[in-house]
Amino acid sequence: MLGDVAGALAADFRRLVDEAGDGKTGVWLAPSADGGTSALLLRPARAIAFRFGPASAARHREAAREARIAYHELPLPSLAIDLDQPEDLSAFLATSGGGTRTRALLESLRTAKSPERSAP
Repeated sequence: MLGDVAGALAADFRRLVDEAGDGKTGVWLAPSADGGTSALLLRPARAIAFRFGPASAARHREAAREARIAYHELPLPSLAIDLDQPEDLSAFLATSGGGTRTRALLESLRTAKSPERSAP
């Protein structure tokens, strides 16, 4: 799980772990809306090398194919928005996910940087 997924909900983590189940081998990935990777579960832990960065979901899928290991992609709503770009903040704030403290902090940052707030 990457730290830039501010709206992550416990239920989506539980679903990812439940999908992986006990004793299964493979790669389980929750993609971000921009084609990145928001959460990655590997069994065994070193099943593939990490390939984070732009379009990382496709690169992780390719790594699983190369390793001949099962690949499972789970679109999980609370993990879909990562905060990589300035426009991601607006997308996140339009959702209902995330902890109340995280949301309040991000709202205050958006308000503080708003052009209409900085005009004399």
